[in-house]
Amino acid sequence: MYRGFKVMPYSVGCYTTLSNFEAGLNYKDVSDPSIMISFPLLEDVDGAAMVAWTTTPWNLPSNLALRVNMNFTYVKAQCKVPNGDVSKVMYTSVNRDNPKSSDKKSGEKKADLGSYKILTRMSGSELAGKRYQPLFDYFLELSSVAFKVLSDEYVKEDSGMGVVHCAPAFGEDDYRVCLNEGIIDSRSEESHLPSSYLLLLP
Repeated sequence: MYRGFKVMPYSVGCYTTLSNFEAGLNYKDVSDPSIMISFPLLEDVDGAAMVAWTTTPWNLPSNLALRVNMNFTYVKAQCKVPNGDVSKVMYTSVNRDNPKSSDKKSGEKKADLGSYKILTRMSGSELAGKRYQPLFDYFLELSSVAFKVLSDEYVKEDSGMGVVHCAPAFGEDDYRVCLNEGIIDSRSEESHLPSSYLLLLP
């Protein structure tokens, strides 16, 4: 027997956690809202941002880290907003095996979301450790250990941008990664999550 902490499915109607069996009862496929969010990097000479895709935008106030896959190739690209003069520089993953990912001659490509120019390429391991500006002010007391890019093989290339936002109170893998990186602490009941999470938990 041991004592530990684990992220579990929770029923807001029954006010209790659910077992894996209960969570699978009456399972339905639904369409989740999804958004792309930019996380401005600190100390980037081009003012670049990490772009993440999520189907759980409601837990963005609980973000404590970003995850990339150390084996993926990422590009730093300058993008022009469609029908506008605003340009942004951002990091996102690319599929190196797809010849349509970029124009090797000019580094530019016309796409539905506007034109972009690839500035540089790098691996996910090179992005790990970079720090970014928090979206909200909830956990600024954790700035010394949180709000940075982490690498984990959980990040897949078959969906999203290759950058995953991490909220340890709402996801099992998020909890695992932040625990391993020392962003949260499981040694005691009082300190396993930041006290500010009490404001955000259901």
